[in-house]
Amino acid sequence: MPCQNIFSNDAINSIYSSVNTPINLNSEIEISICEDVNCKNVKLKLRNGDNDISKHCHRDYFRSFKLIGTEGASDKVASHKLFILNDEYMNMGIAKSIHDKELEAYRTYGFKEIHLDAASYGIVVWPRLFFKFNDEKDEKEVIREFHKYLSNEWHYERNSIEKITKLLNGNINKIPTKFLKKTGDKISFGEWFHKLDSPRVFSMYKVVA
Repeated sequence: MPCQNIFSNDAINSIYSSVNTPINLNSEIEISICEDVNCKNVKLKLRNGDNDISKHCHRDYFRSFKLIGTEGASDKVASHKLFILNDEYMNMGIAKSIHDKELEAYRTYGFKEIHLDAASYGIVVWPRLFFKFNDEKDEKEVIREFHKYLSNEWHYERNSIEKITKLLNGNINKIPTKFLKKTGDKISFGEWFHKLDSPRVFSMYKVVA
């Protein structure tokens, strides 16, 4: 097929077979199709034994695609369309372990950027793995949602919220750890955002270096 040499199925499978996780991770490529000579679309099934660990794991691999971090340039891009872990596999370091192996493979095969849409828990997970928002305004919107979380979940007064916001200085990676995990009867910011009726999706990218 004309797109298969962008990133071979063997190379893709090797990523997930070598991931170091606390579970017995195995993978199966369900769909591998060429949209055209420039794009390979892959849908993966990730399992722990016989149990699915994710609702979705879709990847598009582009021979040439517009780069976000280098204006006016195009090059090889991996687009992570969907990756949502099932609830019982959250907070086990699985997403980070998979990402580390993907990044290693992308370096080897000449990819220049990773693009993804972050939703749910991903709005705090991916920036901590050095993904940047495509639009700086989106990070400001996430911080506004964090304000609502502090008010609605922790019942903080305005002055307390303003003090925390000042410490963030516009960087969501500075959100204190206690707000990123369940603390007592308080759910994490990621879980709170996940439960919103219509949570936003934010486009992010990472330079493969």
